[in-house]
Amino acid sequence: MKRRWLWLLTVPVLLFGALAALPATWLSVPLSDLTQSRWQLSEVQGTLWSGQGRPVFIAEDGSVLAMSRLVWQLEPGALFKGALGWRLQTDAGTGALRLTPNSWQLDNISFSLPVAAVAGLSDTWRAARLGGLLKLELQSLGHGRDGFSGGARISWLGAASPLTRIRPFGSYQLQVSGQGPALGLALQTLSGPLQIEGQGQWQSGKLPDFGGSASSSPDAYLALRPLMLMLGQPSGPDRVSWKVQTGV
Repeated sequence: MKRRWLWLLTVPVLLFGALAALPATWLSVPLSDLTQSRWQLSEVQGTLWSGQGRPVFIAEDGSVLAMSRLVWQLEPGALFKGALGWRLQTDAGTGALRLTPNSWQLDNISFSLPVAAVAGLSDTWRAARLGGLLKLELQSLGHGRDGFSGGARISWLGAASPLTRIRPFGSYQLQVSGQGPALGLALQTLSGPLQIEGQGQWQSGKLPDFGGSASSSPDAYLALRPLMLMLGQPSGPDRVSWKVQTGV
């Protein structure tokens, strides 16, 4: 019996030691693979146990957009609960990541990045040369045996494009909510003459099913028309319908 307890205590310690020795550069490989080399981790220092790096987005033209520095520290206590846990530090504060063989959980994560860093996901977004700032605020979001739970809020602030002289043309907010097998998506306008709304969902391994409409007041329509026609198809005198199609 004593040997059995010794073995149960030794395995987590050995696993912890192995993780501590792995270089932090290992994190760059899955990030690059999952994003087709668009996102990478630069200026990497330390190990998987304790380290830091700077996420960067690489555009098709080779330009690099750097994010704020990310610092992580492994939480040893999580190993004795059958999980891997890290404390994460960004410019916005301290958060946490926990992984098990069947689940992941993110808590208290907040950071900002330029819209250009994600505009490359769609040819339409890229052609519109969308600008502004994206702000992610995540109190708790996870995925386990029962699917997604929790939620997050993504704000698009100071939205701009050279296709219209109205700068900014608005600010918007996307609410993400865990709904079991899918993430629910709800978009609303915070301010601005271009009113955008949308509903949909995203399931792992599938393209987003997400669409809506964009409309303008009559006095701003002529200035916003080139941008609106780039984003969607006419569905009224001052309205277009749009649908997210990644890569299109």
